[in-house]
Amino acid sequence: MHVGVIISVWAVFYQLFNPMGKLVFAYSLVIWPMGYGLKFALRAMAPKHNMNKVEHGGKLIGQFERIIILTFVLLNQYEAIRLLTIGKGNIRFA
Repeated sequence: MHVGVIISVWAVFYQLFNPMGKLVFAYSLVIWPMGYGLKFALRAMAPKHNMNKVEHGGKLIGQFERIIILTFVLLNQYEAIRLLTIGKGNIRFA
């Protein structure tokens, strides 16, 4: 809640409610706080041991996925989101 208040005050102070500011605010919200929210919501499903050799690789991939999905939503390309999830599933469970 504290972080939400800080972000809201920051957005009002820097007048981020113009069209360009809304884009910056949306992308910054999708990249950082959303990742922590997803981590908190999905922690029960996380494996107990880490088999990845790359530290924070999943975090970086998740940020890029959220950026791509937000871009597709802003461009009204919902079919591309479906192709992204299908491709991710094919790679993961090949």
